[in-house]
Amino acid sequence: MSGSALAPDAPKRNFDDLLTVVGSYGRYQILMAFLVILPAVLPSGFLSMTSIFLAATPLDFWCNIPPENVSSHTQSQVWVPRFNSSHTKTCQMYLVDTEDALLIGNQSVAFNQSRKCDSGIQFNHDVYESTIVTEWKLVCDQASLRTWTFTIFTIGGMTGPLIWGFLADRYGRKRAFFLCVTFQSIFAVGTAFAPSYVWFCIFRFFVGSTTSAGYTLPFVLLLEITGPESRAFFSVLLSCTYSVGGLLFLAIAYYVRAWKSLALISSLASASIYMTVWWFFPESR
Repeated sequence: MSGSALAPDAPKRNFDDLLTVVGSYGRYQILMAFLVILPAVLPSGFLSMTSIFLAATPLDFWCNIPPENVSSHTQSQVWVPRFNSSHTKTCQMYLVDTEDALLIGNQSVAFNQSRKCDSGIQFNHDVYESTIVTEWKLVCDQASLRTWTFTIFTIGGMTGPLIWGFLADRYGRKRAFFLCVTFQSIFAVGTAFAPSYVWFCIFRFFVGSTTSAGYTLPFVLLLEITGPESRAFFSVLLSCTYSVGGLLFLAIAYYVRAWKSLALISSLASASIYMTVWWFFPESR
């Protein structure tokens, strides 16, 4: 063995070291971020906001009064208890005879006896043309079912990342992401055609299982193609883009007040964005 000293082991290098050499914040990263990855996050902001409007409760609802010759104004003033001067939200009606109601007219009355609505519920459609609450009467004794739609969507959001994260590590970010959003688009469109409350919840569960992955997979990919010094900036930018997606959805919801149309338009808008960025979306390195 020679007396010369052994050469020290070469330091280990990782992908971040390679990015430092070839450039971690160049034209490629900027184009990928602003034209491909950030737009791919917009639909996640869309679909995370839909539950608020699809399951919105109108400002006013009241018991459906059986006699057809009693005006709507008389119903709200005579038959229906009012607990607020501006809005009526009640699941009860006064025990007033039809003849007495017609006689009293629009004069307010106070009775101590009341009963539950037994002829259905009427809703004020000034703000919302329709929601799942008005579609399936999710008020009064059924009000908890409305809350369950949010819960089921959230449970889906908790279980989805376990599946999509595994697929991303196994088959790559791009394949997992677009499999995820294809799955998402199918069930988001299906939501608009849900024939019953149960089917609506099933569709929302599967949509919920994709929303967080629709954000985290582009997020991880963006961190992979940028260097350490620019990752904080892009992380904030990605979060802002997610919020912009929510704001864009608010603009859609302002003009589309029927829940089925809103669900369909938002899902098709999301799918169109995904199809546009597919051809340029990078694969993980």
